[in-house]
Amino acid sequence: VSTQSTGWDQLKDFSGYSDRLAQINKYNKENKWMKKGISMVPVKFMVSWQGDLQRCLINIYADCTVDVSHSGVETGQGINTKVAQSVAYRLGIPIELIRILSTNTVISPNSSDTGGSVTSGLACAAALKVSDIINDRLAPVRKQLGPKATWQQIIYHAAANGISLQASDVNVPGPAPLGATVQYFSYSAIVSEVTVDILTGEVQIERSDILFDAGQSLSPLIDIGQIREPS
Repeated sequence: VSTQSTGWDQLKDFSGYSDRLAQINKYNKENKWMKKGISMVPVKFMVSWQGDLQRCLINIYADCTVDVSHSGVETGQGINTKVAQSVAYRLGIPIELIRILSTNTVISPNSSDTGGSVTSGLACAAALKVSDIINDRLAPVRKQLGPKATWQQIIYHAAANGISLQASDVNVPGPAPLGATVQYFSYSAIVSEVTVDILTGEVQIERSDILFDAGQSLSPLIDIGQIREPS
């Protein structure tokens, strides 16, 4: 989905909105004490991260495990998993080797708060940046040992030769392309159908169809959960 109108048309077709609306109008004419309703609502969310600084520190140990500390706060949104996946992807190692540490201002001082639907992405950007620093230090070792060298061999050799396996950095967002603060807009839409008992006031949600433009998702399963959970 590239624009709100495209998403709107896709959802309207996918959900069968027009046919269901006709069926609901017919149902409401035939039923006095039970009524149905259907609504379709668009959402345009302004994404802004100007001045939002997120930090990351990575420690790699001689046993080949990796500790990662970042400045975002895990509140159930899956940020720790996304950061771990980002580091595993960039370093080319199994995620099982990675442990995410609790947020610590001694490690990540002067960072921005967590919120605005941007911290996961920015923390992952910081994690990728630090992973690149580590990869640059390990590049000579990889070249010396050859393409078949395992992660364990690479780290053992690097540690034995005094190569620093600790790195940290801060992700500084660039200028906003859409004005003073706006990086981009996030588009979504939802169709919900409900049944109302006119005598008791009881409301039953019969069905909800959601279309959300997540762009290139950092972690599809987590993002699906985040999209569905509030509804």
